[in-house]
Amino acid sequence: MTAKIKLNAASGGGSFSLQAPSSSSNARVMTLPDTADGTILTTTNPRSGNIIQVVQGNVVDNEHQFTTTSFAASDLSATITPVFASSKILIHTTQVLDTGAAGRQLYLGIFRSIAGGTYTNISGGTQASNVGAYSSNARLIETAVIIKLDTPSYSVGQAITYKIYGKNSGSYETRVGGQQTEQLMVLQEVAA
Repeated sequence: MTAKIKLNAASGGGSFSLQAPSSSSNARVMTLPDTADGTILTTTNPRSGNIIQVVQGNVVDNEHQFTTTSFAASDLSATITPVFASSKILIHTTQVLDTGAAGRQLYLGIFRSIAGGTYTNISGGTQASNVGAYSSNARLIETAVIIKLDTPSYSVGQAITYKIYGKNSGSYETRVGGQQTEQLMVLQEVAA
């Protein structure tokens, strides 16, 4: 037999029930704070700003070349399927970039695809990018970190894929990845 406590609202409102687990081997304890009042948050009612889920994509050792002034996809991407409507997605990426020689400029941007649709640039600035690397007097090899909070328009259950794209300011070769490193993209669903 399962024990149950039910509290009814005093003036026609709803009710609240506590029910013990049906198996005696599944004993559970709920501890309430003795220093403050609070609200119980549930998986179906998270507080705004709570992290709902975290996923990661990575690429190890692979190097990707960019050779034109138009954005082209790199190998780094990650996919998340939000479980709540109107969530925001916090994107963290880190990758090594290499201009290949002095006087070359490389731009990196984040593109987004919802439910397998076309990739759309969600980066800002005049160059529609999140990172711009340049050195006039030497080859530049450095770590690029991008952090961006995205507010996509989607339906619950649709997968959202984010991918790093790159382009140059001229017709030459630049690279991301390689250098015996791991490129990472971490996506966090943030409750609205």
